Amino acid sequence: MGAAISEASLNGGATVVDRLLKAYLAAEVIPDAAMQTRALIRLSIALAARDHLDEAVACAVLATRKATQSRYDSYETSLPALLSGMIAQHGREEISRVLQNVETKASEVLGSLIKKHSLVDFVDKLKLKQSTAGDHW
Repeated sequence: MGAAISEASLNGGATVVDRLLKAYLAAEVIPDAAMQTRALIRLSIALAARDHLDEAVACAVLATRKATQSRYDSYETSLPALLSGMIAQHGREEISRVLQNVETKASEVLGSLIKKHSLVDFVDKLKLKQSTAGDHW
């Protein structure tokens, strides 16, 4: 995730989304809810910067859910806070419309993004095993 953040600050390249998706997928296996939340938030920001609003809003929705489920929730992980930048850039009506379209299918939208980046078998290629110990952090 650190490489993606560094790259985003340098040039915002397309590989940022790929690296953040990999960080999210690895954090699912570990599992690390805080890292999953951070990766989803950064994905949301990176996707919004590229005007991929459906995916950006879906990641924001999932980040909020993950933060709430894992008790990492705070103002910064609230949906209004995560959507505020998109609302400032694209308007409240547009983001509300996108939210209504993706809110109930946010996981599917993220799954499509993972497929689009050919990362469906990323965890298997790394030979990572799912931990049964619960959240490590």
